[in-house]
Amino acid sequence: MVELTSLYPSGRSGRELIEEKVRELNSLGVEVRTGTEVEDIVGFVGNFDVTLRRSNDEKEKLSIGAIVLGVGADLYKPEDEYGYGRYPNVITNMELEKMLGGEGPVEIAGGPVRTVAYVQCVGSRGEKGNPECSRYCCHAMLKQAIELRRRGVNVVVLHRDIRVYSRGAEEMYRDARRLGVLFIRYWPEEPPRVEGDGRAAKVIIHERSLETDLELDVDAVVLSLGMVPREEETAMLHTMLKIPRSVDGFFLEVHPKFGPVDTQTEGIFLCGCAQSPKDIADSIAQASAAASRVGSLLARDTITLEPITSIIDEMRCRGCGTCAEVCEFHAIEVVELEDGRLVAKVNEALCKGCGTCASVCPSGAAQIRHFTDEQIETMVEAMLVG
Repeated sequence: MVELTSLYPSGRSGRELIEEKVRELNSLGVEVRTGTEVEDIVGFVGNFDVTLRRSNDEKEKLSIGAIVLGVGADLYKPEDEYGYGRYPNVITNMELEKMLGGEGPVEIAGGPVRTVAYVQCVGSRGEKGNPECSRYCCHAMLKQAIELRRRGVNVVVLHRDIRVYSRGAEEMYRDARRLGVLFIRYWPEEPPRVEGDGRAAKVIIHERSLETDLELDVDAVVLSLGMVPREEETAMLHTMLKIPRSVDGFFLEVHPKFGPVDTQTEGIFLCGCAQSPKDIADSIAQASAAASRVGSLLARDTITLEPITSIIDEMRCRGCGTCAEVCEFHAIEVVELEDGRLVAKVNEALCKGCGTCASVCPSGAAQIRHFTDEQIETMVEAMLVG
């Protein structure tokens, strides 16, 4: 068998990679603002006004042409699940990753480790955390399991099913099997149970094919955590920019095939785990796509807008503001005319022609270009006459 260290090198630490990328960005003239928060974003494609607030409460305003949302994701936080927080030797896959940085015997919670049990899909594919697959967990587990076997630790993986996506991941699964990693399937309605006195000592799982419970003596339990949105940042940007979120809480793209990095707001793009759980390779690929879209957008002197947008008849508008309240894109605002009247005004760069304003306008002042009431009534009459 090929030496494992040559097949799966440990690589560099995340901090080392980040520092290298920051140096590269600085050399290219990119401004990197650390200790800075986005306080407000207004405007439209080609003309966004962004207000930044630094850690010392100083504020700065920038005029920019496009925005890329790359806020990343968080790992699911288990709350007393499988004994986490109650037993010191029940840890997460991220905590184990930090312990595997060196060489030599593995110790968890002050004790030597001879047998480790993984519990997969903790915070994924269920009611808690991410309802979908988090994509990275199985691959990360295989990498850690191979490293543990290299150090002489027995590994048992309790899974719903193994899903490996990346290049070489299927080969890693086969190598883990050859090295003696034991894979046992469980069903979500019969999850594993972790028991012990002060420390997790055994894991009980129901084996359906044998119609019996299996008791596994373990020295540690590792929870493979699902990937969930960074709620504070994602919720703030959702409210600020009106970018929709999917059922799993991540930002929603326009179309998975025709607009995988575009949002419904022109000039705002998605990148990495802000859109869905991804591994590093997928995040890099999507970052390249977002950079390409931004480059093609900013390379133009003018931007062509869609012809189907909302229009307001100022003579019929009563300035009630109902249309502005229901507009999901902040495309309508109520302004005061020179004669003192309040009327609604549409920013066509932000309008998507959804027609919500036209449906709620009590005076009929709001219409959609090429879909006015008169046009629709004429088409209906023509159809009935025909």
